[in-house]
Amino acid sequence: MSSAQLKAYHDMIPKRKNPLCGGKIGNNISVFTNMYQIIFSDKFVTNAVHYDINIRPFDEKPSKTETKKETRLPKILCRNIFEQCRNKHFGMRFPAYDGNKNAYSANELPFPDNMQDVFWFVNDRGQRKQYEIIMRKVAYIDLSWIKNLRPGLAGNRDRTALQVLDVIMRHAPESRFINVGRSLYWNIDKIEPLSGGLTLAHGGFLSGVLGWQPYLNVDVAHKGFTMNLRVLEYIADVTKIKEENLSYNDVMRYRNKIVGFLKGLKVTYAIPNSPISKRTYRVLDLWSDSCDSHTFTSSDVTYTITKYFRDIKRYNIRRTDLPTLHVGKTSNGGKVLVPLELCTIVGGQAVNKKLDEQQTTNMIRKAATAAPIRKRNIEAAFRTLEINRSSVMEREFNLSVSTEMQKVDARVLPSPGLRYANSTMTVERGVWRLQRFNQAKSLGSNSWTILILANRISDDEIQLFVKELQNNARTVGMNIGKPESPFKRFDTNDLRRITNYFTQHKHLELIIVVIPDYTDVTYGNVKKITEMDIGVLTQCIKCKTVRSCNAATIKNLLQKINSKLNGINHILDNMPSCLSNYPCILVGADVTHPAPDSKSVPSIAAVAASRNNSAFQYNVTLRLQPPNYRNLLVYRDGVSEGQLPQVMFYEINAIKNAIKTFNKGNIEVTCMVVQKRHHVRLFPANKHETDDRNGNVRAGTIVDTTITHPDHIDFYLVSHASIQGTARPTKYRCICNDSKFNEDQLEEMTYFLCHMYARCTRSVSYPAPTYYAHLAAFRGRALLQGNPNFNLADLEREQKNFKINMAESPMYFV
Repeated sequence: MSSAQLKAYHDMIPKRKNPLCGGKIGNNISVFTNMYQIIFSDKFVTNAVHYDINIRPFDEKPSKTETKKETRLPKILCRNIFEQCRNKHFGMRFPAYDGNKNAYSANELPFPDNMQDVFWFVNDRGQRKQYEIIMRKVAYIDLSWIKNLRPGLAGNRDRTALQVLDVIMRHAPESRFINVGRSLYWNIDKIEPLSGGLTLAHGGFLSGVLGWQPYLNVDVAHKGFTMNLRVLEYIADVTKIKEENLSYNDVMRYRNKIVGFLKGLKVTYAIPNSPISKRTYRVLDLWSDSCDSHTFTSSDVTYTITKYFRDIKRYNIRRTDLPTLHVGKTSNGGKVLVPLELCTIVGGQAVNKKLDEQQTTNMIRKAATAAPIRKRNIEAAFRTLEINRSSVMEREFNLSVSTEMQKVDARVLPSPGLRYANSTMTVERGVWRLQRFNQAKSLGSNSWTILILANRISDDEIQLFVKELQNNARTVGMNIGKPESPFKRFDTNDLRRITNYFTQHKHLELIIVVIPDYTDVTYGNVKKITEMDIGVLTQCIKCKTVRSCNAATIKNLLQKINSKLNGINHILDNMPSCLSNYPCILVGADVTHPAPDSKSVPSIAAVAASRNNSAFQYNVTLRLQPPNYRNLLVYRDGVSEGQLPQVMFYEINAIKNAIKTFNKGNIEVTCMVVQKRHHVRLFPANKHETDDRNGNVRAGTIVDTTITHPDHIDFYLVSHASIQGTARPTKYRCICNDSKFNEDQLEEMTYFLCHMYARCTRSVSYPAPTYYAHLAAFRGRALLQGNPNFNLADLEREQKNFKINMAESPMYFV
């Protein structure tokens, strides 16, 4: 899309009818939010000048024809060079610098359009190197509108002014702390182990946000950083085997996990009592050759690594039997391999890789705090960041940030009633009691069975589980007969026998599969075989779930099973006006992206659409819909702020074109973008206005003024009672509203749909259609894990083969 198209579609985003007013339904309250008002003094300079900054090694002279991508230099180096340049050439001016390519000053700096100079930089190893800085004036930026911003005015102006404001406020904190993405970290030397070589670092997040006036959004941040420990010590931690007992096979058994962590990290290599031997490398691989087995030639002499260190380096390697680290190339193209025992992981490196299950558990346990504690921690982070202690803020641009969190108006929306078979339940504090299903599906005798793919589960435990499953099923209106027996057991790696088993039992309505508690591939293998290859409905259960066998867990399981069998657990007692006036199709859309270190995994898009008026049952495959629908309501997840025009241009237009092609009637499209990746939090202004033990705002709390977009239909909704930590509100933005729904209608519908999730008796954090699209996308990822021959280079062919064979069980993904 061209910049003109982007602006045109951004201008088409629906606006509030009354820019000074949001919705009216619900009880009025006040909440604090972690937004800090930006204060513009009378002397605020509204004319910013943008300078392009180019910093490179002085001896680097790129040719005119060179097209090689520039290597980005560390921010700490760039800031050092920029500060030296400032002190020398314009010491009484304090432009804001982003540490990369952009600097902004209030009016022009005292030199012509371009300037350049050379400065020295000394790194942490004491090495000196010269760098050239070139500053070039590129644009003038008007900041006046952002100072005068009001609801209904200037909401669609160029966001460059907000970006400038963001750089101004971040300049000083970024100069003092470790910068990772949008967050800053401090006290990383304090050890809070997460396991697997990582320690938890605490920090703060800050970003300029456009509300009814500009705000600074401040939050706490947490991230895993490397601990300073020997590589062998790390491997012992991963394998749970003492260093002295580690064998070659032990290390290679965990090779994928070890390489997954170490690859790309810095390690120091040093021979004991030899300071001049110290080097810093980046790990490329864990090489299968041991010090005893790898050979190379030097000065016409053939050495093993063991012999070379003994004869040349005068060091006897202790663990000559273990694999080696691949850390570089020799001058003749060979591999630089070093013994594990001489390498130490450099501490304080930010790790952008996916945490393993244990690290994630430890991270959540340490980072999830009750709302009052989170609020205090944010206020402490704000003080640590010292936003206002900045010459850029004070002397260059004349602005400051309020030291108090913003207090805003909010409302608590009324909860819906939920209808079961014989009763209607009232939702209290985001929770309700499970009753007999609205439409219960049964399993006759010999229509289901259990397959066991885990060793550590006994026959007695399985039989007790079957009994509890049948007993609890009766309480929710399901009839579960005797399972087909005896139950079979297979090793998880015996895929041929597992496939044959499913093929022979595809006539069954359900197969419950018991899988190990900790597994990366078994779940994906089972789903690939059953849902793509054969077409049989399965429910996977971990061993610990079978063992726990408590009523609450069993009933949650039954909610999933009933949904998979095409049953309906509950429906809304009173439909929101959006859904009751005209028949509607509800659509959820999501795209799930791989972790940053997963280069061989594609992003997966999924769409879930309602197939009747209950707002409970959904399809994730294409099906013909009755012709009498009037409205199509789309909840689109996974969209950033800058991608809104693209979604409108490509996706909304595609939906409307499809409607014209396949439907002769007039279907009106409404699209709500669902945004969870933000740092806004809401806190009760009154300690009595909370319902949960974590001190959160009540389920149904909504904010649609003050901190929301000045023009657009935009709101933050806490639709759930948080089980742990501080509740994250979900942000909703309406980007298409052909049906002309007002704020109350959109907010009520959104909140009600958060109560229609099939898997639990709690309201969830975003609407069920979006949740189902999210589940379907993650199911797609699991199916890819079960396909070792997947070819990322030929996605078109893979897409044709990526077919689900579950037409009779459209909610198989629940």
